[in-house]
Amino acid sequence: MELKIINLRDLNSRENQDIVEIINEVMNQRYNHSANKAVQHIIRTYKRQESEINKLRTELQKLKKENDLDKKELAETIHELLQGIDGFNKFLTVVNKLTPKK
Repeated sequence: MELKIINLRDLNSRENQDIVEIINEVMNQRYNHSANKAVQHIIRTYKRQESEINKLRTELQKLKKENDLDKKELAETIHELLQGIDGFNKFLTVVNKLTPKK
C-alpha cells in the first residue's frame, strides 16, 4: 500500500474552505486539536457511511424488484377478476333471455 503525503496547509484556500471547516469541527469536538486524528476519523466515517449507503442501495433495488413483481401479479389478478366479472355478466344476460317473463 502506498501512502501519499497530505499537506493540510494546501487546504488553506477559499476553494477548500468547507473541508477546513469540517476538519476544524471534528478537531474541536473529538480530538482536542489533533488534525491527524480528525482526518483519520473523517476518512473512517466516510468509508463506513459509504458501505452503509451501498447496503441500503442494494436493499432498495431488491425492494423495487419485489414491488415490480407484486404489481405485475396484482395486475394479472385484476385482469382475471375482470374477465370473471365479464363472463358472469354474459351468463346473467343468457339466463335473463332464457328465463320466461311473467
